[in-house]
This record gives sequence, structure tokens and C-alpha cells, in this order.
Amino acid sequence: MPKQRRKTTRTELWFDAEAIVKSNHGVITGKVENLGSKGMFLETPERIPRNVAVEIKIIFKTEIPSELSDIKGLVVRHEDKGIGIQFTEIDLKLFRECMTSMMED
Repeated sequence: MPKQRRKTTRTELWFDAEAIVKSNHGVITGKVENLGSKGMFLETPERIPRNVAVEIKIIFKTEIPSELSDIKGLVVRHEDKGIGIQFTEIDLKLFRECMTSMMED
């Protein structure tokens, strides 16, 4: 099993969330498999090359849909089922509020 290099925890989501990821290579979409304050894994057959800057919108598909937008990141990993993105800019207060409201639903 590979050693984890993350400094923060990512959580597998117990609710549906999708992301729209834009870069100078185009736009891709996919299912958010896990999410943390420093990054996410996007399940998608599409690829954006590593080390490419991206802009992300995450749409939470819950009873009361909500979204996080204006997230900036960097593609850091490719796997068979998707890509890993490290966040470089995110509104942490809004992120925490969103995650807290998901736990309360």
C-alpha cells in the first residue's frame, strides 16, 4: 500500500457531488470521490495534464443543492479512474460551512 503524503484528511463523500473543472485544455466534469480542504479526487475518464492550473466548481446534490465555486487548483495525479487535484485557492470558511450543512442534512 502506498504511503499517504497528504497533510490533511480527505473524506469519501456519503452524498453525491459533481465538479466542473476548467483549464486551458478545456472543460471536464466528473463525480467527486473524496474531498478535503487541500484537494479532491475527481472520478472521470477525461484527463487534464499534470501540473496544469484549473478552476473548479463543486455542486453538492443534496436535498438543498449547494455549490462551492471559484476554487483554484493544480492537477497533481492521474489514476485509471480519475485525477487528483490539489487546491491552491479556496474559501475555507465557505468550505467548512458547506461541509457542516451536509452533515446536518
